[in-house]
Amino acid sequence: MDDTGTDETGPTRRPNVLVVITDQQRADHVGFAGNTAISTPHLDRLAARSRVFDRAYVANPVCSPNRSSLITGRMPSSHGVIFNDRALEWGSNTFVRSLREHGYRTGLIGKWHLGTEDRFHPTKFGYQHFMGFRSGGSTPNDPVLEVEGETRKLKGLLPDILTNEALQFIQRDP
Repeated sequence: MDDTGTDETGPTRRPNVLVVITDQQRADHVGFAGNTAISTPHLDRLAARSRVFDRAYVANPVCSPNRSSLITGRMPSSHGVIFNDRALEWGSNTFVRSLREHGYRTGLIGKWHLGTEDRFHPTKFGYQHFMGFRSGGSTPNDPVLEVEGETRKLKGLLPDILTNEALQFIQRDP
């Protein structure tokens, strides 16, 4: 298949790419991994229709270094983010940029934590859409989030707000 989504038999549909990242969650703390004490029906349903990488390991147990490794494919010693609250260099190559170069629509909903200054904004790393917070965390109730480039206080629970935004992003026409 070439970059246009065409192979020798004609047009093909490119796969959707959805990366779900959670902080401080063990791999077996979801129903689809066999845990019967925790109810995760939505994640279980998504996992049943998706590719689950069950032999993946973190490059670093700390948030920012591991997030940097996920989007660059490089170890913390290589990309330079070796602890939290250290920004990823804006020129770093990311898989998000590669997806965008191949015609994918890209978005980040939730926690960025790879630099709070404007020069480290998620859109500088290949994301076309960002809604969430650039720092390491937010309040769970009535959070202050960046929406359409503006900081706003939203009503509701943070997980519900972010989930609804993610669903809207996925359902929007490209």
